[in-house]
Amino acid sequence: MSKLKVNNGEIFYSVFGESNTNIIVLIHGFALDSRVWKLQIDELSKRNKVIVYDLRGFGKSSEPNGEYDHVEDLYSLMKFLNIKKALIVGHSFGGAIAINFALEHKKMVEGLILLSPSVHGYKVYNPFWEQLQELGRKGDK
Repeated sequence: MSKLKVNNGEIFYSVFGESNTNIIVLIHGFALDSRVWKLQIDELSKRNKVIVYDLRGFGKSSEPNGEYDHVEDLYSLMKFLNIKKALIVGHSFGGAIAINFALEHKKMVEGLILLSPSVHGYKVYNPFWEQLQELGRKGDK
């Protein structure tokens, strides 16, 4: 994995395959990291360039230590790798990032593939999720 220094942190990423015309960016879900895509990378990189990265706070990427934006992290990574347009694939939380990226940077998106995406902007009352968030705030005390 390589790393990119971005606003207040580091993003670890990997590039597989040789194509300069077929580019796929895979965005993992919450509580996962880029390793979740191993089987897909093996197959997709035979005909495409495949980029995977660890979102901030996951895998080898740095913990958030200031303001940041997952969409801007993806934008910075694509600009750094000189990717003008890619197929964006997002799973769960990564799907929300993919959607928001497409809304903000539509000219950089060849297409979207969303796997059980979460969606921002729609509030659902879920007491179990609220309990999980509270446990996360308290930590192991």
